[in-house]
Amino acid sequence: MIITLCDKILNGDIPEYNIKVKKEAEDLIYHWLENKNYNKNVYVCFLSFINEGFRDQQSTFILSHSQDDIEMWVGDQLDYGNWNDLNLNIFEFENYQEAIIYLKDVKESF
Repeated sequence: MIITLCDKILNGDIPEYNIKVKKEAEDLIYHWLENKNYNKNVYVCFLSFINEGFRDQQSTFILSHSQDDIEMWVGDQLDYGNWNDLNLNIFEFENYQEAIIYLKDVKESF
């Protein structure tokens, strides 16, 4: 699984981690999430995957500022039986407006 964890203030390239072991994926993601300010930020989380050799496809979006909702979503995705074939992406935004603009950009890229 490739995991993308993108802070709202980015220095350099968007960080991606290629994790093969579920426990390592959980540790990485939950550690990143525990240091976030959920009262000030909004998160876009989604899965992506390669569909029969075509470009990345997205599914299972969540847009939230709730730590519980995001952690529950992450847990559900990591429990998916074929998680090595998926990419898990979490992007942090200043507010809902920025997050929605990002989601529109993702949609328009297809």
